[in-house]
Amino acid sequence: SALAATAPCPRAVRSAVERALSELRRGQPVVIYSLEHNKAPKAILAQAAESFSGQTGERPEIQAAGPSVLALTAQRAAVLALSSGLFEASAASDGATSKDGKVVVLPLPVAFDAAILRGLSDPTSEHASGPFAHLPTVPAPAGDLNEAAVDLARLALLLPACICTPLAEHLLKGFENDQTGVHKWALDAGFLAVSATDIAIYQARTDCGLTEIVSVPVPLALAQNTRITAFRPEDGGSEHYAIEIGDPAPG
Repeated sequence: SALAATAPCPRAVRSAVERALSELRRGQPVVIYSLEHNKAPKAILAQAAESFSGQTGERPEIQAAGPSVLALTAQRAAVLALSSGLFEASAASDGATSKDGKVVVLPLPVAFDAAILRGLSDPTSEHASGPFAHLPTVPAPAGDLNEAAVDLARLALLLPACICTPLAEHLLKGFENDQTGVHKWALDAGFLAVSATDIAIYQARTDCGLTEIVSVPVPLALAQNTRITAFRPEDGGSEHYAIEIGDPAPG
């Protein structure tokens, strides 16, 4: 609701998310989890593709439930033409896809090259889809943990792409409805944890907490009708800038 979006971000939420943002910027993986009533938490280990060095960061006590995937924006996947069936899959009528086909996941082989993964994520890279061109992308369901990972990377001011590994469900068995227990388990395993719900709350508050400071026309050599607008976040963080060329629709 509008009220929820404009309500102050709880201190505990802000602290948990900002610690996770710091870890991602340092190139460290974080545990992203979701709690469902009386069910074992679901969790993934997420690392920003931009800072991936080729080391998966696996620990003996961390058991995967399946292969790792590259989660990235559907827009980036479409540019790379990673899957010809991308938009058909996103338009499925089962309601399982995220809003506007926001995020897709690309299954990764057991061994994958860090440079290629960064190239897939970075629009300025010369890498094409390369060896992954034949692999189909899968739209991430709304509220999916992979989607939360991409949102977290974006909030960290990193390229919106993460390497995500699903964690075995039995690892968090016994922590039903126990957020504190999940965080302690993650710390014991050597990781920080953050919930997908906290990421969503933080993002909604951040998106709505910008104040326009100044907006001025700045003609460019190839685009005379250009305007630059500066926004300042209420938390005192980095300023945001919008560069508008022509008269784009507000959306």
